[in-house]
Amino acid sequence: MKQEDNEAAVRLLRLPEVLRRTGLSRSHLWRLAKRGTFPRPVHFGRSAFWSSQAVNRWVADVIQRDGGKEVGHG
Repeated sequence: MKQEDNEAAVRLLRLPEVLRRTGLSRSHLWRLAKRGTFPRPVHFGRSAFWSSQAVNRWVADVIQRDGGKEVGHG
């Protein structure tokens, strides 16, 4: 895949989609973001959006690091 194609595939995701992709609860996601262990959103007005690339990378990192263990506890 070309770099331009990969960059074009990046989308801004709203909270419900981020929760669906990660399986996290809303409160747990915000706790992780506050700690700096989950990508922080960008804000447009009162709306929060996450980079699809950052969320996908976080999920892949968790799977690789923890081997599928419970996420974000401890």
